Amino acid sequence: MKDKPFSRDELSALPDQELLTLLLECCRISEAESLSADIIARHGTLASAATDEVLAPDSVTSLLRLIPALSRNSSGAAPKKASLSDTSRVSSFFRKHLSGADSEQFIAAAADNSLNCSAVMPAVKGSPSSVILSCRKIAGFAIASGCDIIFIAHSHPNGTAAPSDEDIDATRSVVSALKPIGIQLADHIIIGREGSVSLRKLYGDELFQSPPPNGYRLTD
Repeated sequence: MKDKPFSRDELSALPDQELLTLLLECCRISEAESLSADIIARHGTLASAATDEVLAPDSVTSLLRLIPALSRNSSGAAPKKASLSDTSRVSSFFRKHLSGADSEQFIAAAADNSLNCSAVMPAVKGSPSSVILSCRKIAGFAIASGCDIIFIAHSHPNGTAAPSDEDIDATRSVVSALKPIGIQLADHIIIGREGSVSLRKLYGDELFQSPPPNGYRLTD
Protein backbone atom coordinates (compact mmCIF):
# COMPACT_ATOMS: atom_id res chain seq x y z
CA MET A 1 0.00 0.00 0.00
CA LYS A 2 1.20 3.50 -0.69
CA ASP A 3 1.78 5.96 2.14
CA LYS A 4 -0.53 8.72 0.87
CA PRO A 5 -4.31 8.26 0.66
CA PHE A 6 -5.79 7.37 -2.71
CA SER A 7 -7.85 10.06 -4.43
CA ARG A 8 -11.34 9.17 -5.65
CA ASP A 9 -10.11 9.25 -9.26
CA GLU A 10 -7.23 6.91 -8.43
CA LEU A 11 -9.56 4.45 -6.72
CA SER A 12 -11.99 4.56 -9.66
CA ALA A 13 -9.14 3.74 -12.05
CA LEU A 14 -8.03 0.61 -10.18
CA PRO A 15 -8.99 -2.80 -11.65
CA ASP A 16 -11.54 -4.68 -9.55
CA GLN A 17 -9.00 -7.18 -8.23
CA GLU A 18 -6.55 -4.47 -7.11
CA LEU A 19 -9.37 -2.50 -5.49
CA LEU A 20 -10.57 -5.56 -3.61
CA THR A 21 -7.01 -6.38 -2.51
CA LEU A 22 -6.66 -2.84 -1.15
CA LEU A 23 -9.97 -3.13 0.67
CA LEU A 24 -9.00 -6.43 2.29
CA GLU A 25 -5.57 -5.12 3.25
CA CYS A 26 -7.14 -2.08 4.90
CA CYS A 27 -9.25 -4.48 6.96
CA ARG A 28 -6.11 -6.45 7.88
CA ILE A 29 -7.37 -9.65 6.26
CA SER A 30 -4.51 -12.09 5.67
CA GLU A 31 -3.53 -13.26 2.17
CA ALA A 32 -5.54 -10.38 0.69
CA GLU A 33 -4.02 -10.67 -2.77
CA SER A 34 -4.75 -14.39 -3.26
CA LEU A 35 -8.19 -14.06 -1.68
CA SER A 36 -9.17 -11.19 -3.97
CA ALA A 37 -7.92 -13.14 -7.00
CA ASP A 38 -10.10 -16.11 -6.02
CA ILE A 39 -13.19 -13.92 -5.44
CA ILE A 40 -12.88 -12.14 -8.79
CA ALA A 41 -12.24 -15.46 -10.57
CA ARG A 42 -15.46 -16.89 -9.11
CA HIS A 43 -17.70 -13.86 -9.48
CA GLY A 44 -16.28 -11.96 -12.44
CA THR A 45 -16.58 -8.44 -11.02
CA LEU A 46 -16.47 -6.70 -7.66
CA ALA A 47 -20.08 -5.59 -8.13
CA SER A 48 -21.23 -9.20 -8.57
CA ALA A 49 -19.20 -10.35 -5.57
CA ALA A 50 -20.86 -7.66 -3.48
CA THR A 51 -24.38 -8.74 -4.42
CA ASP A 52 -24.22 -12.52 -4.95
CA GLU A 53 -26.18 -14.33 -2.26
CA VAL A 54 -24.34 -17.63 -2.53
CA LEU A 55 -21.10 -16.57 -0.89
CA ALA A 56 -20.26 -18.29 2.38
CA PRO A 57 -21.39 -16.34 5.48
CA ASP A 58 -17.97 -15.21 6.68
CA SER A 59 -16.26 -11.92 7.50
CA VAL A 60 -15.28 -11.31 3.88
CA THR A 61 -18.90 -11.74 2.80
CA SER A 62 -20.02 -9.21 5.40
CA LEU A 63 -17.38 -6.81 4.17
CA LEU A 64 -18.44 -7.21 0.54
CA ARG A 65 -22.08 -6.57 1.48
CA LEU A 66 -21.04 -3.07 2.59
CA ILE A 67 -19.49 -2.11 -0.75
CA PRO A 68 -22.65 -0.94 -2.57
CA ALA A 69 -23.71 1.22 0.40
CA LEU A 70 -20.22 2.64 0.82
CA SER A 71 -20.06 3.44 -2.89
CA ARG A 72 -23.39 5.28 -2.84
CA ASN A 73 -22.51 7.23 0.30
CA SER A 74 -19.08 8.31 -0.91
CA SER A 75 -19.74 9.09 -4.58
CA GLY A 76 -23.46 9.75 -4.72
CA ALA A 77 -23.79 7.51 -7.77
CA ALA A 78 -24.04 3.82 -8.52
CA PRO A 79 -21.47 2.17 -10.80
CA LYS A 80 -22.35 1.84 -14.47
CA LYS A 81 -24.33 -1.31 -15.16
CA ALA A 82 -24.24 -3.52 -18.23
CA SER A 83 -27.19 -3.02 -20.57
CA LEU A 84 -29.28 -6.10 -21.37
CA SER A 85 -31.58 -4.25 -23.76
CA ASP A 86 -31.26 -6.52 -26.80
CA THR A 87 -30.28 -10.07 -27.73
CA SER A 88 -26.87 -9.00 -29.07
CA ARG A 89 -25.92 -7.24 -25.84
CA VAL A 90 -27.19 -10.12 -23.72
CA SER A 91 -25.28 -12.70 -25.78
CA SER A 92 -22.08 -10.64 -25.55
CA PHE A 93 -22.56 -10.19 -21.80
CA PHE A 94 -23.00 -13.91 -21.13
CA ARG A 95 -20.20 -14.95 -23.48
CA LYS A 96 -17.75 -12.98 -21.31
CA HIS A 97 -18.90 -14.97 -18.28
CA LEU A 98 -19.01 -18.41 -19.91
CA SER A 99 -16.06 -18.48 -22.30
CA GLY A 100 -12.98 -20.62 -21.80
CA ALA A 101 -14.50 -23.64 -20.02
CA ASP A 102 -14.52 -27.14 -21.50
CA SER A 103 -17.71 -28.10 -19.66
CA GLU A 104 -21.23 -26.77 -19.98
CA GLN A 105 -22.01 -23.92 -17.60
CA PHE A 106 -25.20 -22.18 -16.51
CA ILE A 107 -25.57 -18.60 -15.33
CA ALA A 108 -28.34 -16.09 -14.53
CA ALA A 109 -28.48 -12.31 -14.44
CA ALA A 110 -31.03 -10.04 -12.78
CA ALA A 111 -32.14 -6.84 -14.50
CA ASP A 112 -33.96 -3.72 -13.40
CA ASN A 113 -36.91 -2.24 -15.31
CA SER A 114 -34.48 -0.31 -17.53
CA LEU A 115 -32.90 -3.66 -18.51
CA ASN A 116 -29.62 -2.89 -16.80
CA CYS A 117 -27.92 -5.80 -15.05
CA SER A 118 -28.24 -5.53 -11.27
CA ALA A 119 -26.75 -8.85 -10.13
CA VAL A 120 -25.14 -11.99 -11.56
CA MET A 121 -25.41 -15.51 -10.20
CA PRO A 122 -22.03 -17.30 -10.33
CA ALA A 123 -21.76 -19.86 -13.11
CA VAL A 124 -22.73 -23.44 -12.30
CA LYS A 125 -20.48 -26.01 -13.98
CA GLY A 126 -21.68 -29.28 -15.43
CA SER A 127 -20.25 -32.00 -17.62
CA PRO A 128 -18.89 -31.53 -21.17
CA SER A 129 -22.37 -32.24 -22.56
CA SER A 130 -24.88 -31.12 -19.93
CA VAL A 131 -25.55 -28.83 -16.97
CA ILE A 132 -28.41 -28.83 -14.49
CA LEU A 133 -30.69 -25.76 -14.43
CA SER A 134 -32.04 -25.62 -10.88
CA CYS A 135 -35.38 -23.80 -10.86
CA ARG A 136 -35.18 -23.50 -7.09
CA LYS A 137 -31.75 -21.88 -7.23
CA ILE A 138 -32.82 -19.51 -10.01
CA ALA A 139 -35.94 -18.47 -8.08
CA GLY A 140 -33.88 -17.96 -4.92
CA PHE A 141 -31.41 -15.77 -6.77
CA ALA A 142 -34.24 -13.76 -8.37
CA ILE A 143 -35.93 -13.14 -5.02
CA ALA A 144 -32.64 -12.21 -3.31
CA SER A 145 -31.77 -9.75 -6.09
CA GLY A 146 -35.08 -7.94 -5.67
CA CYS A 147 -35.65 -7.85 -9.43
CA ASP A 148 -38.67 -8.42 -11.66
CA ILE A 149 -36.71 -9.60 -14.70
CA ILE A 150 -34.25 -12.49 -15.10
CA PHE A 151 -32.06 -13.63 -17.98
CA ILE A 152 -30.50 -17.08 -18.06
CA ALA A 153 -27.83 -18.62 -20.28
CA HIS A 154 -25.83 -21.78 -20.66
CA SER A 155 -22.95 -22.84 -22.86
CA HIS A 156 -22.42 -25.52 -25.49
CA PRO A 157 -18.61 -25.50 -25.50
CA ASN A 158 -18.26 -28.54 -27.75
CA GLY A 159 -20.85 -27.76 -30.39
CA THR A 160 -23.29 -25.32 -31.94
CA ALA A 161 -25.71 -23.12 -30.04
CA ALA A 162 -28.74 -24.97 -31.43
CA PRO A 163 -31.16 -25.74 -28.55
CA SER A 164 -32.02 -29.32 -27.68
CA ASP A 165 -35.43 -30.55 -26.57
CA GLU A 166 -34.04 -30.59 -23.04
CA ASP A 167 -33.05 -26.91 -23.34
CA ILE A 168 -36.58 -26.00 -24.41
CA ASP A 169 -38.15 -28.05 -21.60
CA ALA A 170 -35.77 -26.46 -19.06
CA THR A 171 -36.78 -22.99 -20.25
CA ARG A 172 -40.44 -23.84 -19.86
CA SER A 173 -39.79 -25.11 -16.33
CA VAL A 174 -37.97 -21.91 -15.33
CA VAL A 175 -40.82 -19.78 -16.70
CA SER A 176 -43.33 -21.82 -14.68
CA ALA A 177 -41.22 -21.55 -11.51
CA LEU A 178 -40.81 -17.76 -11.75
CA LYS A 179 -44.33 -16.84 -12.84
CA PRO A 180 -46.06 -17.44 -9.46
CA ILE A 181 -43.60 -15.10 -7.71
CA GLY A 182 -44.10 -12.33 -10.25
CA ILE A 183 -40.71 -12.56 -11.98
CA GLN A 184 -40.39 -12.68 -15.75
CA LEU A 185 -37.87 -14.77 -17.65
CA ALA A 186 -36.81 -12.35 -20.38
CA ASP A 187 -34.65 -14.71 -22.42
CA HIS A 188 -32.58 -17.86 -22.42
CA ILE A 189 -29.35 -17.54 -24.37
CA ILE A 190 -27.28 -20.50 -25.53
CA ILE A 191 -23.61 -19.72 -26.09
CA GLY A 192 -21.99 -22.03 -28.63
CA ARG A 193 -18.38 -22.41 -29.65
CA GLU A 194 -18.77 -19.70 -32.29
CA GLY A 195 -22.31 -18.32 -32.25
CA SER A 196 -25.21 -17.83 -29.84
CA VAL A 197 -28.96 -18.34 -29.93
CA SER A 198 -31.83 -16.54 -28.22
CA LEU A 199 -34.68 -18.89 -27.35
CA ARG A 200 -36.93 -15.85 -27.04
CA LYS A 201 -36.19 -15.00 -30.66
CA LEU A 202 -36.65 -18.60 -31.82
CA TYR A 203 -39.83 -19.52 -29.93
CA GLY A 204 -41.34 -16.21 -28.85
CA ASP A 205 -44.23 -15.62 -26.48
CA GLU A 206 -45.54 -19.20 -26.60
CA LEU A 207 -42.49 -20.62 -24.82
CA PHE A 208 -42.03 -17.67 -22.44
CA GLN A 209 -45.77 -17.24 -21.72
CA SER A 210 -45.47 -13.45 -22.03
CA PRO A 211 -44.28 -10.73 -24.42
CA PRO A 212 -40.65 -9.56 -24.05
CA PRO A 213 -39.99 -7.01 -21.28
CA ASN A 214 -40.65 -3.44 -22.31
CA GLY A 215 -37.68 -2.21 -24.35
CA TYR A 216 -36.13 -5.61 -25.02
CA ARG A 217 -35.26 -5.91 -28.72
CA LEU A 218 -34.69 -9.10 -30.71
CA THR A 219 -31.67 -8.13 -32.79
CA ASP A 220 -29.65 -10.09 -35.33
